[in-house]
Amino acid sequence: MSPFSHEHADPWAADFVDVPSLNREVSDAIADAVTEIRDRDQLHSHSILVLGPAGAGKTHLFARLRRQLGPRAAFVLLRPELGADATARHVLSHLVRALRRTTLTGLSDTQTQLDIVVGSAFAAVREGASRNYPHLVLEELASLDEDAREEAIEDAVEALEERFEDLDADWLETFLRAPFMKKATRRAALTWLSGLEPNERALRRIGYSAAMADEAILPALRTLGVLASFGAPIVLVFDQLENLVEPGDDARILAHANLLAELHDTVRGLVLVQMALDGVWSESVSPLLNEAARSRLEKTVLFTRMPDAAQREALVKAWTAGVDDEAEPSGDFPWPFQPADWERIAGATVMTPRMLMKACRDALAGGVVLAAERGEGEEADDGGDRLEELWEAQLAQARAELDRAWKEHEGLGGTRLTGALMAALRLEGVKLQQPKAKKAKYQLRVLAPAGERLVYVMQQPHPRSVGAVLKDAVANAESRGVLVLREQAMAFPPRWKKATEHLERLQGAARGVWMPLDRQALARLLAAHDFLAAARSQDLTGEDGAPLPEARVQAWMRERLEVGGWPAVAAARGERKGDADEGAVSAAPASPTPAPAKAGGQAQAVLAQLGVASIDRIVRELRQAGGAAGRREVREALEGAAGVTFFGREIAYWRGGEA
Repeated sequence: MSPFSHEHADPWAADFVDVPSLNREVSDAIADAVTEIRDRDQLHSHSILVLGPAGAGKTHLFARLRRQLGPRAAFVLLRPELGADATARHVLSHLVRALRRTTLTGLSDTQTQLDIVVGSAFAAVREGASRNYPHLVLEELASLDEDAREEAIEDAVEALEERFEDLDADWLETFLRAPFMKKATRRAALTWLSGLEPNERALRRIGYSAAMADEAILPALRTLGVLASFGAPIVLVFDQLENLVEPGDDARILAHANLLAELHDTVRGLVLVQMALDGVWSESVSPLLNEAARSRLEKTVLFTRMPDAAQREALVKAWTAGVDDEAEPSGDFPWPFQPADWERIAGATVMTPRMLMKACRDALAGGVVLAAERGEGEEADDGGDRLEELWEAQLAQARAELDRAWKEHEGLGGTRLTGALMAALRLEGVKLQQPKAKKAKYQLRVLAPAGERLVYVMQQPHPRSVGAVLKDAVANAESRGVLVLREQAMAFPPRWKKATEHLERLQGAARGVWMPLDRQALARLLAAHDFLAAARSQDLTGEDGAPLPEARVQAWMRERLEVGGWPAVAAARGERKGDADEGAVSAAPASPTPAPAKAGGQAQAVLAQLGVASIDRIVRELRQAGGAAGRREVREALEGAAGVTFFGREIAYWRGGEA
């Protein structure tokens, strides 16, 4: 891949250009904290705050450390979400999800961070095993018969409990079993271990009846912190913290401060890394912290720096070393720059790696390098074409996120969808309130000119939880506006009779609106959230590599994207505009009835309405509509369709297009 393919560092990249001297003191401090935990001099958590200007390489440090430490650390990246304040459950869910990622071990492309953590923990309590070779411990355990492996797991749990009193034995036992489970069972176990609610079938697989209780979350985090400390301490990175700042509302900043202080004090073995723009932190975050919080959040403060002249030269040489053969240098450095251009670049006071990459790419393409500053009264380019390009890239990322969620047999998280809707509504100036009561079933109270409306983001996978939400929505819909959103692909299966009855009552209520969201609607909302977050973090850059003003980005989105007219946004405001485009209905969703056509066209029409469905579900829907297609015929028809992706052999996903 060309080194110029991405202007922004991919934190999970395995192959990227790095100049080790750039911000070395920051990466060394984090690596030293990991080493101290692994050496077990004192098992406590470390807190490091990294501040710097946009584009100076904060996110790049994450990728560097992953490559530098390899299997000796487990990395987790969290960015603020508008949909919920930071909580211990939120951290646990992201942490366990991150453990599913492969680690840079140099041994296997399939070894995950979970494997490293579990293997190291077993090595710590098994005689003769080395924590430096966790894969060997896992291979040995995998070779045992089931009874012998269960005995080894029970012995490990007992040994760990003797050494650490505050572990959660139930959580620990399930976690240690996870690498040896079959795929479907492991997926169910990891969902439960992360604090999320598994569906009915998943709960049956692992022998639980419900998700983890609130009081079990911190013990689970303490257990995981200790386990990982043996060989792969957890590096928990809170990035883009400038997005915590909301004018006139300090709640999100204080919630983050309280959470980080709690993790620092009660969970051993973590390396807590915070990253933020230096100006935003000093002006908007630090003044809100009391002394106790400041002693934890600002325990160690480090700064990323602009590359000096020598580092700028090293970066250019590293980038140009990877260009195509046909673009071989025509001379010595400063190729591809002209000497006069390089003199300006080397002497510039402000020159982030991102700006330098843009200049280098322009020089290779024969374009203008570092255009002269605008004269007095000269208007700047409004960035419209550039924003269009950046928006399309953001939309592609959102679609990829949805695809990953369904590849893992999950829908989009409710918190993620809530945050995305909040971002779009706030862009339109809508006043929002989130419920203070923990047991509230709705996610948002919208205060719009059309009146108050409660918004329920109903992404729960279990009929019991769905029924409770709908029952509450029905009660409220008699007296005030209610909007219930759910991912269209998470359609109710036929056996959810109680939930379907509640839904019918909601749609018969005076002010109830039910709106399934298709893939396009979800992708736009997710992209809008992340686009706005990137603008605030100054990660959206113009043609010169400098950040585009946040206000300009917001204005462009209102004008060009017409966010206020998106059906979910309009419906949340109490307007009916666009409802028909996105499926807001006032009658119970019937089974799709394809128009008479060949079986292939009928199957595609059903899948287009369901979004994601098994072959059996599609066959059942076709038969209810009077068709007679079989499983083989349906599969063959869908496998040849351009708008369909298969997950395995049985689950089909509609990407879009005409059915």
